[in-house]
Amino acid sequence: MLAKNLDVSQGLVNGTRGVVVGFESEQKGLPKVRFLCGVTQVIRMEKWVFKGPSGVHLSRQQLPLKLAWAISIHKSQGMSLDCVEISLSHVFESGQAYVALSRARRLAGLRVLDFDPKVVRADPSVLQFYRQLRRHQLLTQRDGLSLEPSMTTWDFFFKELFIVVIVLQEQSSSSLR
Repeated sequence: MLAKNLDVSQGLVNGTRGVVVGFESEQKGLPKVRFLCGVTQVIRMEKWVFKGPSGVHLSRQQLPLKLAWAISIHKSQGMSLDCVEISLSHVFESGQAYVALSRARRLAGLRVLDFDPKVVRADPSVLQFYRQLRRHQLLTQRDGLSLEPSMTTWDFFFKELFIVVIVLQEQSSSSLR
């Protein structure tokens, strides 16, 4: 997995996964990587420069690659994976199990370890939101009604989403006081 943006136009960005397919034989034996975006490239050393606490500049040189045979649920968010083995033993947040389970492209490519139905849960405010959305859709379909004369289901959806975000922000602000 790349640990740094190398070439955004080619899709070689931080988090891009690939397979080492060989090593350059000419100079330093640098790895040749075939990335999932279709690009194959020799990965060269990159230099990172940091300013230390005393103001001294520190630098290090390394390959911008890291092993990715295992990644966190959060890191996998947004990925579509062909083969996934998931342990649900450390799920601690609502929706986290869904994110993990939905990474697999096919059921045949999914293996679940440490399954516990109690960790597969949705946030109560999300459930409430969808109940309201469903109730609004049923009213609209049955009676041709809406809360406002020109309000569509999507208008309702975004209005309710906005309200949920405000409520959650208020709750988190009050818990910080």
